[in-house]
Amino acid sequence: LTSPARLSEGKIFSQHFGLYRRHAIDYLLPPETMVDEMLAYQPDVFYANRSHIDLMCQEFKRRNIRYDRLKLILPGAEVIRERNRKMYREIFQAEIAEYYGTVEMGILAFETPSHDGLELCEDLTYYEFLDEDGNPARPGERSRIVVTDLTGTLMPFIRYDQLDMVVVAPGASSDDRGWRRLERVEGRDDDFAVMPDGSHIPFHVFYEIMDKYEKINQFRIIQKSVEYYQILIMADKDYIRSIHDDIIENYSLRFPENVRFEVM
Repeated sequence: LTSPARLSEGKIFSQHFGLYRRHAIDYLLPPETMVDEMLAYQPDVFYANRSHIDLMCQEFKRRNIRYDRLKLILPGAEVIRERNRKMYREIFQAEIAEYYGTVEMGILAFETPSHDGLELCEDLTYYEFLDEDGNPARPGERSRIVVTDLTGTLMPFIRYDQLDMVVVAPGASSDDRGWRRLERVEGRDDDFAVMPDGSHIPFHVFYEIMDKYEKINQFRIIQKSVEYYQILIMADKDYIRSIHDDIIENYSLRFPENVRFEVM
């Protein structure tokens, strides 16, 4: 899946030698159309943003069908949670290899078959992991990722702040390269909710709570003020009523007492 602007791109180097086929689908199309194109093309590898894969999985569920031809799914662009992986395995029954990268820098880290984090591409990029004060962070600490491209000559990126927060895993990868690993990608540096006392709560907390309710199709959290949040849920109305009090209780346990939540 890709943006409309990239649909007209020609073949890449390896395609000219017939090494593989590639088919681009506009990710602005309705999910049902994207699924139709996928079924028509019958791909073996699927590369896309997490949100669009999620939408397609929901469409597969609506049709009550599975697609078991895939050998590999490459989700990225957003934080991949265990709930996403569970859904991908259910629909596609394929190996999952998460990646982390940007338009400017390309792929920066990738998941290996050992599934012990995302291995950094240290042969192409120099990485710095900095704490809130700009000092080197230790493994296991939340840090800001700053990168220097070791191959760019036309437009060098030197100490380029990705504006992403990550956690570096202790120790090197388990393969022969011995490169460092990201334990997890936590998201953008502004993906945090500000509390009344000025402290921050990462957005993962919202997902951890909502992921407990498997019959929720989609949800949205709107912070109306530092003390008031609205929770919009897409699910069966009777199901929403049945989980309403439990959701409020779960949020109350994770947030300060003066923060109020309302399920819409």
